[in-house]
Amino acid sequence: MSRLHFRFARLSNPCTFLAALLGIALASIPASAEARGRPEGEEVILTGVVTDATGKPLEGVTLELRGTRRAFSLRDFRIARRGLRTASTVSDRRGNFEIRWNWHPYYNRFDLLAGVDSTPGTKNDLEVLTEVDLTARMSHGNPVVAAVEIPDRSSVDSLNAFIATLDSDAKQRVYQEMGKPDKVRDTVIAQQPETTWWYFERGKVYRFKRGEIDGVEDFEPIREPQG
Repeated sequence: MSRLHFRFARLSNPCTFLAALLGIALASIPASAEARGRPEGEEVILTGVVTDATGKPLEGVTLELRGTRRAFSLRDFRIARRGLRTASTVSDRRGNFEIRWNWHPYYNRFDLLAGVDSTPGTKNDLEVLTEVDLTARMSHGNPVVAAVEIPDRSSVDSLNAFIATLDSDAKQRVYQEMGKPDKVRDTVIAQQPETTWWYFERGKVYRFKRGEIDGVEDFEPIREPQG
């Protein structure tokens, strides 16, 4: 069909043209697992191991499974995702992880995000280090096995190194509430060791002596200094 004829067909019969586009869009959406026989309510076990680029296991990586409904949106006239549902866990010292998901046929798109959660007590987004499309694998088989490779492990090592310094209940509580500080400074004042945690964008500084909070100061939030 020539370009002129195509334009004429579109203008003379817009309903037919719209239906054709809708059919193409729907055909591009993967069939849901309901058609493949997975029963609603089945507990799907997602398991696997997280490693770095050399194959060494990584501890402390947050794994988040995100299920969404991928469907054509007439309002936006494009394929969109809606109905986000998540389940997460953290890899152990051997890099192993397990996530349990109760199946519902509404969800037809699944992504496994792996990264670092430096703010456990907040709703901040995960610092995503890699992402795996599990749509095909989640639709059949149980357990579902996934191997996750983190190309750059520096963020994971940095978080684990900080967590290893949480040697008191007070530090644990502040970390759970505020997350990893933007800067940590160890000094000696009047022959007493002092640790200072700076949260630049949240405008707070915590001072610890002998593991206990010695003071909390507020200041005008600023962007984290560079260098």
